[in-house]
Amino acid sequence: MVILNAVEMAMDVELNRNLFGYLSGASPVFAVTQNLFCVFFLTELVLRYLGHGGLRQSLQDGWLCFETLLTLLMVLETWVLPALEALQFTSLSATGANAASSLRFARVLRVLRTARLVKFMPELMILIKGMMVACRSVFFTLLLLLILTVIFGINFMEFSRGTALEALYFDTLWNTVGTLILHCILPDQEVFFRSVATENEPLAGLVLLFILLGSFTVMNMLLGVLVEAVKTVTLIERENLDAEVARKVLWNMLEKDGSEDDERLITRKEFEDLLSKKKAAKALVSIGVDVMAAADIGKLLFEDDEAILFLDFMSAMLTLRGSNKTTVKDLAPICEFDRASRDKAAVGNTTLFTVNR
Repeated sequence: MVILNAVEMAMDVELNRNLFGYLSGASPVFAVTQNLFCVFFLTELVLRYLGHGGLRQSLQDGWLCFETLLTLLMVLETWVLPALEALQFTSLSATGANAASSLRFARVLRVLRTARLVKFMPELMILIKGMMVACRSVFFTLLLLLILTVIFGINFMEFSRGTALEALYFDTLWNTVGTLILHCILPDQEVFFRSVATENEPLAGLVLLFILLGSFTVMNMLLGVLVEAVKTVTLIERENLDAEVARKVLWNMLEKDGSEDDERLITRKEFEDLLSKKKAAKALVSIGVDVMAAADIGKLLFEDDEAILFLDFMSAMLTLRGSNKTTVKDLAPICEFDRASRDKAAVGNTTLFTVNR
């Protein structure tokens, strides 16, 4: 429903450009849809207040308070103002364009309801939180840029005195800063920005804000996400390729018995023979495996001197790569082996004590 309301407002802005925003001047289709949306959101708001269990608990919910403000503005525009106009308490000519523009702005604010959909898209929430975390750094970066622009602007004003450049670009500090920003930092948006600023300065400020958020922040964030994704995929593919090369080297060094690598068994003696060969050790080192650690892990793999599958052997070797992070799953076999060793030692000591007696 929130998305449908946003679509309805977009169509209203597109098709009712010359209207001041009062419902009485809209087409019947928009009048019906606006009333339906108003009833829906008002009912939703009442149910949410009832669900909170009281007014005090409801006022502690910041988003609910914001929803209340948006709904009241919607009720004001949809029902109150048309009723007053019908009773001739107010009219389009009496209110003027300023009041109507304010109501238009209030309608646009309702698009912020779509922020509720963010919680259903965790990836989008991660990006938004990343932007919020980066806001402090972005602010001080822009502040540094502004300071540099002012410093250089003062120098440009001093060195251009008495020249044609002074009247063209550097007559005042404000124009100098604007010239440096538009010509040196935002050259592609200069014509568009100046044309908007000529007609409406507040709208030009909104354009500048959009450029900072859209072009500088979001697009650079997109670039960073793409670079990080490519970097991650490259590392994974490189590790997989190195692991496959090492697997082939170790497989070729084993004596073939006609079985496939998913059925081939490797004994403890074969394992020790592999580690003693320089080529096998080099293959393991190429994928980041510590050969000494691999020799120690053999005590766990062949604890009962039973042969294991070659694939299980390779999986165990890959877990010994230095780039891997240690987890509880990795520590569990070591703890179990240590406990078993202690039990065997205790049994051996008991047997020795009994024999001595």
